[in-house]
Amino acid sequence: MPATISRTEELRGLLTRATTLDVRDDAEFQNVMREAPGVLEMSEKQIADALSVSRPTFNRWINGKTLPHVAMRTPAVQWLIQELNTRIKNRTAHSRGSGSDSYTYAEGLVAMGR
Repeated sequence: MPATISRTEELRGLLTRATTLDVRDDAEFQNVMREAPGVLEMSEKQIADALSVSRPTFNRWINGKTLPHVAMRTPAVQWLIQELNTRIKNRTAHSRGSGSDSYTYAEGLVAMGR
């Protein structure tokens, strides 16, 4: 039976990881950035554009081929935190007047194209 997770919980989970992230930790930074497209439901290109880098550059970050200098990671994480907060706020306001905020993990993977 597939696990059911609230979309808002998924956003909050990544927000918690991003706000406690030590940007000097390469693996931790890579993992948070790798998770961002799926959780935000954004393409790598959309995120790369928001961070003012190319899509191939962002792809190299999430695949661990290269990583930005530590000084450049803080603005990227700050953007992610802001985006997550905005989406949580919007979902919370929207879910008050609508039905369930839950979906199965498998549905989330399909939505992400996996």
